[in-house]
Order: sequence, then structure tokens, then C-alpha cells
Amino acid sequence: DHALSKPQHLEHLGGPVSYIECDPLGRFVAARYEDGQIRLQDIATESPPRVIEGPLGSVLVRITNDGSLLEAAKRQDDGWETWVWSLENEEPTFLRRQDLGKASGVANWTLNPVEHQIVSILNPDAKIRLWPLRAPADAEPVILGLGGVGAQRGLAVHPEGGWLATSGTTGLILWPVARPYPAVVNRYEERVYDLEFGPEGQWLATSCWDGSGTVRVWQMEGDTSPSGRILYEGGVHSYGMAPSPDGKKILLGNHSNAVKLLSLDGEEPVDLPGLVHISSSVAISPDGRVAVAVGGTGDRKTRAIRVWDLETYEEIAAIDVNAETTFCLRLTKDGRLLSAGPGGLVSWDLQTGLSETLFEGPVGWFKISSNGALALLPQFDNNGTHFTLGEVLMLDLRTGSTTPLTAHGDRVTAVATDAEGTIAVTGDKD
Repeated sequence: DHALSKPQHLEHLGGPVSYIECDPLGRFVAARYEDGQIRLQDIATESPPRVIEGPLGSVLVRITNDGSLLEAAKRQDDGWETWVWSLENEEPTFLRRQDLGKASGVANWTLNPVEHQIVSILNPDAKIRLWPLRAPADAEPVILGLGGVGAQRGLAVHPEGGWLATSGTTGLILWPVARPYPAVVNRYEERVYDLEFGPEGQWLATSCWDGSGTVRVWQMEGDTSPSGRILYEGGVHSYGMAPSPDGKKILLGNHSNAVKLLSLDGEEPVDLPGLVHISSSVAISPDGRVAVAVGGTGDRKTRAIRVWDLETYEEIAAIDVNAETTFCLRLTKDGRLLSAGPGGLVSWDLQTGLSETLFEGPVGWFKISSNGALALLPQFDNNGTHFTLGEVLMLDLRTGSTTPLTAHGDRVTAVATDAEGTIAVTGDKD
């Protein structure tokens, strides 16, 4: 308590050490080697060091005051790049590789470990940039703007994470940063047709409506550093998608003659058998055993609902439907297939092909709750196309009773419901 202890010699694994940083909580020493490796040597035990593969040429390693984040910064050209890891678990988790922009005189940025943000005043345009670490890697930075802030020279984050302080030519400014900033991904010029989260929210997939048919996937948790990787390029328009319950597959409808089953594990796409031309709507059953799609058949003038066994990839049913009545599909927990179109909402028995009309009248791109209790039905107006506006109805799938959501108006374009069917959300033309 009153004198220095004897020095403790930590294991050194060879090679020049170019930088050393001590954990603020006293758990380990971080040593960066010239080959880019960062080794976290535990002080209290003799366990082998944890090894991080960092960037070559990095000149800075630092750990946030709460010990939750580690970063290695690399000077490149006239700017900086930071690599960030989470230290909250036993093994470090790589979070982000972020280009911070060009340096102009003062190179300054910091990490906000409480709100999981990178904040930079590095750029010479007198704008403060904030990157949420929980957002996809391709998300644009949030620009903190206030007229005439001038050049900023220093910055600091409050220990509780709620405030950022900057100082510069116009004095001290306090910025509130504990707020849910939107994550905007706008680097791609394709027209987005569909968005689907994985079943646990672990990734986000997009399909595009252009000649490439690109399907991209962004990781939303774990290693979110890769940009939106291209999962599939079909050379034709890509339409609706449906994730499998385990989050490892995506069923894709497209403008070709086959419905695609895409793998997130690197396996080759599977063409499910049976001609389905321009499959705009697809679905996978909640138990992951059955896939369905609707599209044109051989002459492209008639339509069919095709059903596949996802264990064998065999077609187990094909149901001819009216091209005017079916364009949107959903599968319920109890094994029913629901389809919608100008003719109404129809329930299908996949074993017999028999159908029952649950609601008569034009229905748009409807949604059902995960428990199969509620359907939200956006209605068409009289010209019979699903791109027009109308009111929305709640349909109790157990009793058949309907309730109009009159407070939501008659210009509804999109609907959603929570898993239990207790909340209805609508978007409209306004």
C-alpha cells in the first residue's frame, strides 16, 4: 500500500513491440507488435494472451476508460482509420473498421463506450461526425450541425455517455448524443424492392428492382464490420424475400422462371423445381419445413401457387389461381396458406388444395401476427390495382370478425403488426 511492488515480468512472444497500453481496470496489458497483432496479456493469471489481428502500420492503441472498447488507429495518406473491438465478452469481438476522413492540423476523435459511438472532428469541413457502432457498417455518419461552429480543436465524452463537449474557435459547445439516431444506408443506387430482417434481428437483407437483381445482407450484431455483402446477383429483377426461421436461408422471388433459395453460409443458390415466372411473393412456414411462391406458369397468363418441402426441395403441391386474385402470400403457424388480391383474402388447405374466402373485397399487401390471430388488410379503391390507396381492416383470424381502423384514414399504403397482434401500425401517402 505504501511502496512500489516488485516488477512482474509478462511473457513476451518475440518480435518488436511497437506500442503498449494498460487496461484502465487493471486486468491486462495490450502490446501491439509490428506485424499488426495485438496481444492482451492477463496480469492476474498466467493464462496465454488473447490475440487480436490488428491493422498493419497502426501507431495507436487505446482502451476506453470503462474498459469495454479497444481501438487500433492507422494513419493512411492524409487521414486516419480506426479498428474497434468490444472487450465485454471473454473473447474480443470486432465491431468496426471505420475511415475517419482527412486530418487538417488537429487529428482528434474519440469513442463513446456508453452509447457505442465513434465521434470525430477530424475532417477539415468543421462538421462533427458520429458513427453508431450498432448500425450497419455501410451506414452514413450522423452530422452534428449548428450554424457557424467554426473549427473544432478538442472533444470529450461525458463518462455517462449522454453528452459530447467540443471546443474551438467559437468556444465550448455541448451536444446531446444519447438519442436514437437513424442509420441511413444510401450508397447504392438500386431501387429497393423488399427489406427483411433475420428472425432474431441478426441481419438485414435487401432486394433491388434493377437489372442486376442484387440481394445484399448487412450484419446487425456480432462482427458488423463488413459492408453490405452481395449475397446474390441474378441479372434479373429481384422481388419479395422470406427468411427461414433459423436465419440461415432466404427464399427469393424474382423475374426468372425459378424461385431461388439462397444460403447465408456460402452454399450455392438452389432453384426450386416447377416453373414460376415473375414470383413477386414468397413465404416460409414458421417451422421452416415448407416454402411457397406465387407466379406465372408456362404461358405467363395464368398463375399458380407452388409449395415445396424444404428438406428435400421437392414440389409437394401446385394450386392454379386466378391471375386477378392472388399476389401476396403468408403462412400461418397452424399450417394455413393465406393469399390476397383484388378478389379478397383466401385461406388454402395445402393438403387438398381447397380454399375458403375469409374476406371478400380487394386486399393489398397484408400482414399477419406471428401467433396467427390477427391479419391487417389494406383495402384497394375501385380501380382494382394494389398500388392504390384505401382503408385498413383488422381481421380476427379466429372468429372472422373485422374492425375498420377508421382513425388511420383512407390513404393507407403499408401495414405491420407486432408478434402478438396487439399493435397495428400503418403508413399512408401523407
